[in-house]
This record gives sequence, C-alpha cells and structure tokens, in this order.
Amino acid sequence: MSNHFQHKNKHYLFIHIPKTAGISICYALNLPILGHHSIKHFRELALYWVFSFTILRNPLTRLYSAYNYLKGGGVNSVDEKNNLEYIQPFKDFHDFVLRGLFTASKKIEHFYPQHYFLSYGNKIDVDYIGSFENLEKSFSEICENIGIPRPTLPNSNGANQKYVIDDIYDKQTKETAMNIYNMDYLIFNKRMQWY
Repeated sequence: MSNHFQHKNKHYLFIHIPKTAGISICYALNLPILGHHSIKHFRELALYWVFSFTILRNPLTRLYSAYNYLKGGGVNSVDEKNNLEYIQPFKDFHDFVLRGLFTASKKIEHFYPQHYFLSYGNKIDVDYIGSFENLEKSFSEICENIGIPRPTLPNSNGANQKYVIDDIYDKQTKETAMNIYNMDYLIFNKRMQWY
C-alpha cells in the first residue's frame, strides 16, 4: 500500500501531499512512489499504524511550484492532461490564479488545499506535521519518531527550490490565492508561521 510501511514490526504512514518534498522523502525512506492519498483514504481501508506524518508547505509557494510542474508536463499522462485542460488555457501564472485556480483547486490534487489530505472526522488526523520551509529539521524529527538513523534527503523533483513570494505574486493574485487556500492558513499558519 502506498506510503504505509513497516519498521521493526511497527507500522507507519506517510501522507504525501503534492509539491511538499514527498518524492525526496520517499527516496530517502525507500518508499514506493504511488500517488497522493488522504488520511481519509487510509482510515477507510482500516489500516493500523503507530505514527503518521506529513510535510506542509506555504500554500503560495506550493501553488507556484505545482503550476510550474504541470506547465512542464509533469511526469505522467494525467499530469499532461491536467496541463492541457487547466494550465494551457491561461496566458501565464497570474492569469491562471485569477481565472483558473478556483476550479483547479477542486479538480486537480496538485492544487487541492493541504487540509484535504489530513482531515478525517472533522479534525486533522496526523501525528506529526513537518515544514517544507524547515525540511532538514522536520525530516530529522520524522526519522527520530520512526526510530531509524537519518538517511540523506535527496533533492528530488525540485524539493530544495525556494521561491520569494513577493517576486511571484502581485497584490491581486496573492489575495486570490490566499482566499482559495484560506482554510490552510486558518488551520496551520500558527504552527507553520507562513506569514
């Protein structure tokens, strides 16, 4: 099962949210890369684990990363289809945010709000939430919780790419994106300190 793994007879679960260094974490922990599933998906399968974890990213930099990833064609036919249907109709990133993001955030997992992946039964149901912005520290804490020596975290799929929000967004696009991802900010900003 995707990202549900065992170490020393204990089961663990990694919730891989798109564009949050998940590929790098899968490589480092030798996990299969089988897609993005919510905690609800795993709960409904009645799987058991002793520790679940994820990485969150500032919604504005995650959005820009996802846009560029899909605009570049992604890695499979679904990504390419999403590019053609939801990215290409818009002249640039700003046009996409203003006219296409609302729909894309409901149809494409790369643009789903992050709380979608972590919510079950009206609560956030994951044991550890790490930060993309402090990835090395978060990954060390994950390894400590699992009880494994910390492997090297590779830079896969642009995981170490950093963006400056004010270089990407103007006032209108920033407000539009923050409104669409409002629940992520309400739920996680105090912990993540995105702004």
